[in-house]
Parts: sequence; structure tokens; C-alpha cells
Amino acid sequence: MKKPNTWGLAISLTGLMAVLLTVILDERLKPPGHITSITLGFFEHLGVALIILGLVGIIVDFDDWQKYFQERLAETIVKRDYLRTLDEPELLSLQTDTLKAFFQVDDIDRKGSFLEYFHTRIRDFIGSPYREDAYAIMSITHTDSRDLLQVEDSITYKCRKVGDFIQDDIMWFNEPGEVKEVLDFKVVVQIPKNFFQSPEFKTRYPQATEHPIVFERNDERLEAADEGIGFKLSLNDYKDIDGLKVKIYAKYIFEKNRFLVWKMTHPSNRLMMTFTYPADLDFSIESFGIASNDLEQESKDGFHSLKYDSWLLPDNGFIFQFRDRDTAPVKELLDGVSIEEKAHAD
Repeated sequence: MKKPNTWGLAISLTGLMAVLLTVILDERLKPPGHITSITLGFFEHLGVALIILGLVGIIVDFDDWQKYFQERLAETIVKRDYLRTLDEPELLSLQTDTLKAFFQVDDIDRKGSFLEYFHTRIRDFIGSPYREDAYAIMSITHTDSRDLLQVEDSITYKCRKVGDFIQDDIMWFNEPGEVKEVLDFKVVVQIPKNFFQSPEFKTRYPQATEHPIVFERNDERLEAADEGIGFKLSLNDYKDIDGLKVKIYAKYIFEKNRFLVWKMTHPSNRLMMTFTYPADLDFSIESFGIASNDLEQESKDGFHSLKYDSWLLPDNGFIFQFRDRDTAPVKELLDGVSIEEKAHAD
């Protein structure tokens, strides 16, 4: 406080002396010449400016003014309006500096660090649409062939917006060779009832009704998967409907003792799964990319359920197997196998 006040006082006194000097010279040099008059006017204005500058410097350093500016600065930072004016490199630099300060680590952004992995592989998921409250039911039964099983598979979830839109599409597919035959498939889309209360809804969606919209297997809007067996449905017609409800139903045949992979196609928050199967079969399941402390499971003959109360990223999921009782369980067979190999296991 002393140093700024000293400088402020010195500047103000210098300005005051300059003003007094111009007044004295103006009195003594009457009538002053044209050049002299301009020079005296310049020093007079300069003196007034120095007085004001010094006084402002002193006032700003008062405790109350310091507190005022600190509060205004803090308010600006808390509201973070200025962040929207920064471009991507500046924002990344600010984020990195914040993490360095938080963890007290200066080389947190070194090459090959987890922060680098986060920026290249995870960060974009934060700003992407996601699924919420996924609930999957898989009902497995025997077929006429002792080597084949039939599954009726259904999953429901809500599409949630981040920004202006929900996810681009619905996908359901199996890896090549994983499923023997698809017997049936359909997608059901339902608009939340609260959307019908909006006065502009009918204008934007004149064909929409409160009844579910069903896309059967032979619907031309269901595109074939790029590889393997499956389908994709564009949600472009519903892209700004937050909370859009989706149900996917599939019936297919697969080989007993084969590994099946169930993984996420979009970021998802919360999941429940239920498996029912013949009691003469054994069932094993392993997760990948999932925090085990957030996973609850319950199992008995012919039934298995799980609940996951956290986030799953694309390619997180489960690998499971229905097998004859004399076959080694999935955990033993996959011991030491990488996640990539698990996802394509036969």
C-alpha cells in the first residue's frame, strides 16, 4: 500500500507544481506570445492530468476499492463469460494450467501422459449426446439343435441432448460370425408426452403422434450394418427432442459356448441388464472398461442381473457365454487375453 500511495502522491504533487508554474508564468509574461501561450496551455493540461492520475492511483489502492475490483474480477471469472471469447488452443492451455495448479505437477502435459490421452480419446465425449437409463433384457432358450440357442433381446433407453441435438442414429450390430441368424428385428421410437404440450410442436412435427413409431425389419429406413449383422436408423427427424425414448427388439440364433460381446455405441449413464436362460446351462460374464465398485450383480440358476450406476463410454461393455456345464467358464478361457481379443473372440 505504501509504495503505490507514495507514487500517487508524487505524481499529484508534480502535476500541481506544473499547474502553479504555468499560472505564475502566465501572470508574469502578460501579454504572452502565441508560442508561449500554447506552451503554457500544454503544461497546464499536463499538470491537471498528472493530478488526476495520481489521485486515481491513490484511490484505487484504498482497501475498499481493492475489494471492489477483486469482487468484480471474481464475478467475471465465476460467470466465465470471457471463456467463450477464447479459441480452442487458448482453452486447452487454460485447462492444462488449471490442472497443473490443482495437482501441483508441472509436467502433467508431457508426451504420452494421461492428459494427452484424455484430450485425444475422451474429451470429446463430454460435449456429445448420451443415452440414459438403458435397460436390457435377454431371454435365452434352446432350439431344435443341441448346438444352437435362441435369444430374444430388447433394450430401452432415453436419448439425451448435450447442446442442441441428441445422438445421430440408433445402431444394433454383431461382429462377423458372432450371430448365426437374425430371425426378427424392429426399433420403436416414442416422443415424450411433455413435448406435445409445446405450442410450436405441431408446426415442427405435423406427422408426430403420441403413439410409438415402429420401424420393422423390412423398413427401408433401417440401413444394413457396415459389417457383421445389424442395422442402423437415422434420428435426424427427431434430433432436437430431448428424452426421446428408444426400444430395440431383436431375435436371433447363436452357437452355444460362443462368446458374445455387448458393448456401448454411445456414452451412456446408468445401465441395468437381466439374463434368463435354461437352468441346465452355465453362464459367465466379464466386463471391460467398467469400474467394478459401481457394478452390482446377482446370479442364480437360470437368472443373472446386473446394475451399473455410473458412466459407460463407447466400446465399454461385457463379454458373456452360455455353455454346457463341462465347458471352462469365460473367465478362465479369457485369462490373459487383451480387450481387443475379447471383443473378437470365437
